Amino acid sequence: MAGQRSECSNLGYHLKSIDGVKIRYAIFIGLAIVLAAVIIGIPAEAQNAPPQAPEAVKWEYTDGANLNIPQMNALGDQGWELCTFVSYGKDLYYVFKRPKY
Repeated sequence: MAGQRSECSNLGYHLKSIDGVKIRYAIFIGLAIVLAAVIIGIPAEAQNAPPQAPEAVKWEYTDGANLNIPQMNALGDQGWELCTFVSYGKDLYYVFKRPKY
């Protein structure tokens, strides 16, 4: 039984040393990843720069009255998007917009 205890204690020591190696290896890999992220990562001036708001889109508008589907499709092909329409009696008035460049 004394021999068995010594084998168990040796086995326990062996497992602890394997776990210790695994822990050291995991720490080493973690530090290597952090170091690579610092070296390859975002430049310092970009980290300290205040966030910039996206530039506001400027729009241009056009209108039309009593347009049929082919006429509206032609406007769409030119980049116009229907914003709204108003019915006035028997007439329909349309307002279109597109980004202004």
